[in-house]
Amino acid sequence: MKGEWKEVVRLAFKGRRFRDHALDLSALTELSQFQKIVAETAKELWRASHPERERLPKHFPINLIEIPLPKRNKDADMRRCIATEASRIIDAIPQDTYLIALDKTGENWSTFDLVKQLQFIQGQGQSLTFIVGGPDGLAESCRQRADKLWSLSALTFPHHLVKIILVEAIYRAWTIIAHHPYHR
Repeated sequence: MKGEWKEVVRLAFKGRRFRDHALDLSALTELSQFQKIVAETAKELWRASHPERERLPKHFPINLIEIPLPKRNKDADMRRCIATEASRIIDAIPQDTYLIALDKTGENWSTFDLVKQLQFIQGQGQSLTFIVGGPDGLAESCRQRADKLWSLSALTFPHHLVKIILVEAIYRAWTIIAHHPYHR
């Protein structure tokens, strides 16, 4: 490897002692992968060894209803898949609930905007339901049924990540309402 040219990242420190400091770019991916593995392993080991510890308080109920998706393949009719999903979603929506649909056309809310929404819904004495569409989005019938449309981001996320972001956002808003220090 002697004499081989490598692309490096030069650190932006001034002074003689930093003149020869550089980092091989290929090391960056190895470092970030290592850090991710270590962090995830430690977190998962802790969770596995402490099953009695709940991530959410007992008085913070979350009821997750997962709707089975219609089978998709290259020959599937996407309109029919979306319509089937919509029918299943609408059938699963509880009566007399305030419905917020996560949709890319929805409003962008800050955490404090979400707090205001939750306080408003609490004041109405209604239960709250969030819906997330399938991989091809929500049908128009679901958007029309919703009381509010909320966009988590202009980015597209996989469903397992949307569930985490949604619960975290709701929990953070709840801690603000409850004057819990978590939200800082």
